[in-house]
Amino acid sequence: MQTVVLVMRRGLAAQGLMRKLRGDPDLRLTYEPAYSRADVALIEVAESGRQDISYCLSLCDRLQTEAPLCKRLLMCPEQDGTAVARAVEAKRAGRIDDFVFYDATPDYLVSKLLSM
Repeated sequence: MQTVVLVMRRGLAAQGLMRKLRGDPDLRLTYEPAYSRADVALIEVAESGRQDISYCLSLCDRLQTEAPLCKRLLMCPEQDGTAVARAVEAKRAGRIDDFVFYDATPDYLVSKLLSM
């Protein structure tokens, strides 16, 4: 079973994932920052405010050091060209494992999480 830590401001998206995966034997979603026990961290890049792409990438760097086995998946706003470009660059550099856009369907997001 994989443990996925949700690092998100979008409560509705997190609640939707939690509902969709309730009872799924392959995934366990949690809000706790127990990164050392997590298999995957889903990190939301905020459209505004403190948790922008720079903050999220620094969190990914910290995760890479503190929990090297934890996969890092960014959720980016598709209309933010800077965030998308930096996510692509971070993936190429190995700072993150992958990224998805806000408009990813719950089914796609679940399949992405299960494949990591």
